[in-house]
Amino acid sequence: MRDSRWSQLYVSINPKGLIWLSGFTHQAMGEPDAYVIVYDPDMNVLGLQPGRANVTQNAYPAKPRGRHGGQLIRAYRLIREFNLYVPETMWFPRSFIDNSGTLILELHDVKAATTKKRKSKYND
Repeated sequence: MRDSRWSQLYVSINPKGLIWLSGFTHQAMGEPDAYVIVYDPDMNVLGLQPGRANVTQNAYPAKPRGRHGGQLIRAYRLIREFNLYVPETMWFPRSFIDNSGTLILELHDVKAATTKKRKSKYND
């Protein structure tokens, strides 16, 4: 039986630079109040490291989103700084937490998080 996205690591990013972590992912990271976002251009990988708001330098605050513990990180400036192209909302199916506690997001291995809009049966 397949696990739901709420019981495994789930992270998505959209063209506006909003990074969304599921409650499960946030708990697995130790529930920090901020994240440091790093980028490795050679490997084309984003990394999210736990940080502390107003303490850790360059940490982006994580704000609660939704009823199930999801967190939202506003990282538009960083996406532009790294010159990343995010054409649509995408999620990372093979995200994992490495030995140093960094959440690894492989940018070359993403899937569309949204489906195509259905045509209304009332419009011709």
